[in-house]
Amino acid sequence: MERAIITTSLNPTEEQIKKALSLALDSGFPYVARNKRSLMEIARDMPVLVVTKKNLELVFSDMSKLYFHPGMAKIRIKGMKKGQEDVMIKAMGLVPGMSVLDCTLGLAQDSIVAQYAVKDGLVVGLEKSKIIYLLTSNGLKTYDEDPDLINPMRKIKVKHGDFTDFLVKLPPKSFDVVYFDPMFKKTTGKSAHILRLRNVAAKDYINEEVLRNACSVARKRVVVKGRKEEIKLLPFFDKIIAGKDSEIAFGVIEVQL
Repeated sequence: MERAIITTSLNPTEEQIKKALSLALDSGFPYVARNKRSLMEIARDMPVLVVTKKNLELVFSDMSKLYFHPGMAKIRIKGMKKGQEDVMIKAMGLVPGMSVLDCTLGLAQDSIVAQYAVKDGLVVGLEKSKIIYLLTSNGLKTYDEDPDLINPMRKIKVKHGDFTDFLVKLPPKSFDVVYFDPMFKKTTGKSAHILRLRNVAAKDYINEEVLRNACSVARKRVVVKGRKEEIKLLPFFDKIIAGKDSEIAFGVIEVQL
């Protein structure tokens, strides 16, 4: 069971306090008034979601932080604007107007790129971790630094839930593409932000039953992102798409209508 405390930065505005109270009510996490206490004192027993004047941050007991940011989505979209091919978009086969269900939203970097590709199409992002759901849903609404990202960010529909349960409740052929980017069993790099994300991310891994349900929901494709050597060992995929020098690959299941 996830545990967290919600508070504000020091000397909060009334708006910050209202937002913190609203987040506490919606999430079920307790609100603790800051009262000039240090975050080290408040975060001693569990992570703290801090409503700052600008955004929402997750602070751990060692004072490291996790917060929403677009990461590589910014670079990928700039590349697409120049006519460069994005490997994930190729694997999904996305064109404007299509719909995507991202079953493992995380910090939404892949969903942002997908929404940019489908333009006025639909991208729904599902996140099991309540903490990450709060960080990402807030970030998608409030990020304002790059005009190329603001429009796709605001269009993404974010839902809190477990893809195992969510998929079985959807009508057949609800989305063109169903996408999974499960948390790797081993990290692909040494990014401190990725390591902090792993601390609170759901540790679910997909299996054959999940893929069967995903194929029922998808009209065109089910796509799974993973390490190239792991994806190649799985028997489910009709094709595997990867960048030339990348250790990441996308397994693609072509859905039969």
